[in-house]
Amino acid sequence: MSRNQNRRNGFNRRNGFTIVEISIVMLMMAIGMAAAAPTYFDAANYYSVDSAAKRIKADLEWAKREARLKSANQLVDFQTATNDYVMTGISPLNGGSNPDNLVKLSLRYSTEIDAAAFGTSPSTTKVTFNAFGTPDQGGTVTVSCGNHTKFVDVAQYTGVVTIR
Repeated sequence: MSRNQNRRNGFNRRNGFTIVEISIVMLMMAIGMAAAAPTYFDAANYYSVDSAAKRIKADLEWAKREARLKSANQLVDFQTATNDYVMTGISPLNGGSNPDNLVKLSLRYSTEIDAAAFGTSPSTTKVTFNAFGTPDQGGTVTVSCGNHTKFVDVAQYTGVVTIR
């Protein structure tokens, strides 16, 4: 076939895109990503706080359970300055070399422990579960990331741990 016959039959030799077409598509993608980015980062912050609060709740319940199983006191000490907490006397689940079960929330979940207050004094950051699984005092741990905050509460007499 000759060139003119190809054009009459609807065939064109042009197989690619022009720079203008590629630029328009790239601009549309950039606008879409700019519109979605704040929502994505807000959701990431929410899930970081939610995961950290669930981890704290699970570890407090674990300390309570270990106290009952071993018939011995189990201490959980929250350190707000370093965004971590230590569960003394509980062996690590993975059998690692972390004898005090130091949990660093800032590394794992990118969150901060804003406050940990147990008992009547806001400076008390420790809770001890006795051999019956009852805490020596109730209190609240406050976890945040971005504009999201969660509270992990320990009931004073029952030791029930809740997230709000």
